[in-house]
Amino acid sequence: METRSCGEQLINKAEEEHQLKLLYTRHLQWRHANAHAAAALSSQRKAAEKTLIGAWITILRMGKSIAITKLQLQLLRNNCQLMAILRGQMVYLEKWSSLEKVYANSLSGTAQALNATVLRLPVSDGAMVDVKALKNAVGSAFDVMQSIGNSTNRKLSKLSRVNDLMSQLSRVAIEELCLMARCRELLSTLASMHSR
Repeated sequence: METRSCGEQLINKAEEEHQLKLLYTRHLQWRHANAHAAAALSSQRKAAEKTLIGAWITILRMGKSIAITKLQLQLLRNNCQLMAILRGQMVYLEKWSSLEKVYANSLSGTAQALNATVLRLPVSDGAMVDVKALKNAVGSAFDVMQSIGNSTNRKLSKLSRVNDLMSQLSRVAIEELCLMARCRELLSTLASMHSR
């Protein structure tokens, strides 16, 4: 019986060793499978991260391109508005030179007429004056001077408005030049960032 039990023990021990080797082999297979799966997941994660980074860079480039296009469009709009304002004011500036000549000639002619009227009056050697005619002449001269004054005041108010508009236009033009210079700086900065 002892030999049998010793033989059985050897068989049992051999069987246990075999089972242990099988378990160890399965354990190694699972570790290998897990390592392989982890490597595959890591590779997939890296590929996904690379794709996301590429998409992010593309979105940034598109955003820069859109910003540059918007700035260029705003610059064009500002230039169009400035040109429209300048065209509207050029008509008044072109008319001003001819109006200035007309008013200067009118004022000069009025001064000469008044001077001639005053110098023609005889005031020495017992000269007689028709007071009624003198009163009418002075009244007429006063009326002419008053109409000239009214006309001049109207023209001065118009000129004042034109002057205000021109000073506003000058300020707008200066601001536009500053903004255009700033836009150029921003565009060159964005272009240099875009080229990187």
